[in-house]
Amino acid sequence: MIIARHSDVKRYLELTYDEEFCLIIMLFMISWMCVLVRVPSTFSQVFSVPAHLEAPTPNPLYRPKLIIFETDHLLWPFWVDIKVTPPFKKEENGVVTDDKGAVLKPYPEVSEVLKKLTEENITLAVGFRSEFKEETETLLKYFDFRRYFKYVIARARSKRFSFESFRELSGVDLSDMLLFDSEARGTVDAERARIPAVLVRFGMNLEVLDEGLGKFAKVKQDLEDLSGQE
Repeated sequence: MIIARHSDVKRYLELTYDEEFCLIIMLFMISWMCVLVRVPSTFSQVFSVPAHLEAPTPNPLYRPKLIIFETDHLLWPFWVDIKVTPPFKKEENGVVTDDKGAVLKPYPEVSEVLKKLTEENITLAVGFRSEFKEETETLLKYFDFRRYFKYVIARARSKRFSFESFRELSGVDLSDMLLFDSEARGTVDAERARIPAVLVRFGMNLEVLDEGLGKFAKVKQDLEDLSGQE
């Protein structure tokens, strides 16, 4: 049996200055870690942005009554008169080809976009150049897009979309329309007519759709805010 001497016990119990300092630091770190566990909720309360400084969220009730689509480089990745050769045909297996046998496909998410809007009871329209009316209508049919569009307008080369024609056909006010176009001149013409428009560079998809709906809602919200200040 080993009996510890009094001097040994005393030596182990006594701390040097460095050891005491390290112990204090360790206790401080443990205390600080315990505080950190509670920081997220406390921090969010103390440093939350005041409500009046937060950006307003667009009202989800603001939805366009009519959405107008361009075709070339919006619904499909080509011009119907460039790099493809009409007439187009659809094989028994559903594959669409041009006269030289090149396979033609729309942008991947177009069908989903059109279906989503139709399910939300938003009326859809499509416009395109009149000199390629037959080719464009053929592709709309072959890609199974035609059934989604209530209004179809073929315009002359010298004009952009005839928004007044869409208004007369649908009875929808210009301010309740939204345009998606692959050409800047189309979106410029639309905005001159006070129609919210989105310039689409890489084809129609769900992300672009959300952008357009968000822009429309913001325009509507801004107009309502202005009218409320008068």
